[in-house]
Amino acid sequence: MEEKEATEPEKAVEVMLAEFNAMRAEKVSYLTGQAAIVALGITALGVVASFAVKDGHDRLLLVVPPLVMLVVLGFAAGSYRSNAIGNYIRDELWEELEGKVGYLPSWQRWVAKERLKRTAIFKVLFLDLPPAALFIAASVYALCVLPDHDGLWWAGVGMTVISAMVPIVVLLKIVVTSIEAIGKTTSTAAEAPTGCCQPDP
Repeated sequence: MEEKEATEPEKAVEVMLAEFNAMRAEKVSYLTGQAAIVALGITALGVVASFAVKDGHDRLLLVVPPLVMLVVLGFAAGSYRSNAIGNYIRDELWEELEGKVGYLPSWQRWVAKERLKRTAIFKVLFLDLPPAALFIAASVYALCVLPDHDGLWWAGVGMTVISAMVPIVVLLKIVVTSIEAIGKTTSTAAEAPTGCCQPDP
């Protein structure tokens, strides 16, 4: 009975690490999906633009706003889900693991701190926003080229506005969760390493 109780914490740690690996793999799949969405979106925009310019069918550009909205929503959904996985690893799984083995450094905590630094705004502008901004600019350009401002045109305007707002909302959500994580990080890091798997002095 005593041997079984001694190994239970170690089994719990193994289960947590297995879940961690699974969550990280899922996060990588979301990031890969984002890259695929961007590639497909660029290809689709190229096809629409080529037909519109070659054949002189400007009305085909009305396809651009809904196409852009789908791409941006898909990209934003991947960012949101990827961030949600990171939050779960940092706030739930990692805390449970530290309860078993003591304090551990965390990549997710470091990322949360980095997002709140002044230099983070430049990283956002030059790394995170360009994919969405590229598609939104294409949507705006398509609307500007079209001379007829009919119902479909105004629908395109609405879709373009949605495409512009969604990345901002997701980014704000990520920043808020990072701020909340900072308080937990300070108190957790101050605790001395204790737990079942720490070596005896």
